[in-house]
Amino acid sequence: MILPTKHTNLSESLLGLSGFLLSFLKSHPYSVDELWEELEKSRIQGNTIYANHTFDNLVLSVDLLFMIGAVSMDANGNICLL
Repeated sequence: MILPTKHTNLSESLLGLSGFLLSFLKSHPYSVDELWEELEKSRIQGNTIYANHTFDNLVLSVDLLFMIGAVSMDANGNICLL
């Protein structure tokens, strides 16, 4: 589920979701709740990601981005790019 496989599309994997979240974080820092709202808006509008991810998957994707050093937390507790 973390990586795409023969039976799991990139959009259904945590790696794909992490990349999609990075596109949001390019503009400004977000809280986890704000990222969830942006993901839901994007899903409703039918933009690029077609897998229905849960909030748990969002948290796991943010954890993955933090572990690889792609994001950090600012002084307000928002997630931002390094």
